[in-house]
Amino acid sequence: TPTAPAMIATGIGARIERAVAGGFWLAWQVGADLHVATYAPGGNPENDLKVELPAAVQAYELVTSGSQVYLFVVANRRLWWAELD
Repeated sequence: TPTAPAMIATGIGARIERAVAGGFWLAWQVGADLHVATYAPGGNPENDLKVELPAAVQAYELVTSGSQVYLFVVANRRLWWAELD
């Protein structure tokens, strides 16, 4: 039986990807700020980082390739990336 939903953060546009070490990577927006964090079910987001970019975020996505998780961000018509795992 599914459990009741539990709020873990405020914001919009959540992206979720499995973390290689277990749990999940989360990316979401709070106002104009983009955040990324790790999350283990039943806990709270950890390592919550605000992603510093030179312009407003236009799009973002978490992607797994092999044993790595990457964050891709479009800001000011430029594509940025960061390795998370």
